[in-house]
Amino acid sequence: MKEYGVSGNESTPFLSVIIPVYNVGRYIIETLGSLEKQTSKDFEVIIVNDGSTDASMHYVSDFLSLTELANIKVLDQENGGVSRARNRGMKEAGGRYILFLDADDLVHETLVEQTCQAAMAHSPDMLYFGFDKVRSDGKVTQPYSRRGQYIEGLNKGQTILEAKLKGKCHIWTSSFICKREFIEERGPRFTPGCSHGQDQEFILKCLFHAEAVDCIPESLSFYVRRDDSATRRYSLNIFSSIGAHRRVYYYFTRQGADPRICRALSRYLVPKKYVENIFLLLKSNCSRSTVLRISRHPRIREAIRPLRIPSFSRRNVYLWIDKISLLYCPGLVVNLCFFANRTKRILRGHIR
Repeated sequence: MKEYGVSGNESTPFLSVIIPVYNVGRYIIETLGSLEKQTSKDFEVIIVNDGSTDASMHYVSDFLSLTELANIKVLDQENGGVSRARNRGMKEAGGRYILFLDADDLVHETLVEQTCQAAMAHSPDMLYFGFDKVRSDGKVTQPYSRRGQYIEGLNKGQTILEAKLKGKCHIWTSSFICKREFIEERGPRFTPGCSHGQDQEFILKCLFHAEAVDCIPESLSFYVRRDDSATRRYSLNIFSSIGAHRRVYYYFTRQGADPRICRALSRYLVPKKYVENIFLLLKSNCSRSTVLRISRHPRIREAIRPLRIPSFSRRNVYLWIDKISLLYCPGLVVNLCFFANRTKRILRGHIR
């Protein structure tokens, strides 16, 4: 493993920003640029090159040659997946808090300043904030306020956990910071080899153990929706997210978690993932016959059946309708969605 490009500050930075890099091309420049614009420079950047085979690291080298950021570390490792890269970054982190940032997403210029002020006030184990979904041109397509709510004040981690499991608040990989000592003491790590859901598994386990969670009621990070993003090229691998949530369920059960938390997983989040994944496959290049076989499989149907919605929000009502449709008329639903999505792609010029 090679390490290079270290400079700067000997004092302990407030924040360690861990960025796994694997074939993200020029997008890494935009991500690093959003860090360069921070109003507070009390942070270090740890870039973990996960065996990139494209020009990603050339862009990183160009950035390093020009930037005035004083504390950047770059690590090389053989390709092992985003979980291994993040775990490697945690081992090298020296900040009081850690932020995980995807290599093609952005942060608000005051993220370090605001999180530092809030963390120094109460020293929480975790601090979360909002995130907006934006297009590559920066236009907001879905503000955080449209999807979830902020639970302000200092709360027990399991209070936020229960709210998250019920869909009341949303925490994404890059919308929270976590105290480094807390991670070291409680031991949560990203599961190597898991291609989907590993981030939520990590977040849920952190919330379960956190004694204090604080909130900044403002969007400080931006999930950039790109047409060529790996997260939008859906395949059967997305079902590994269900394995991640099942691991959380068994973990909580062994830890003697509150039955309400376990029920929220077994009756809402896990079956919800099955329903969502089937509809995501319909938006991908997965064949209609494959999706039909999946939706009609007895084990899939039994996994969907326990779904209970925790509240009558519009999102949950649609989820309930999707569940009923998949259980009682899967062929009709799959065919309608398949042709509707195909028509959309034709109209958008994705099929010539």
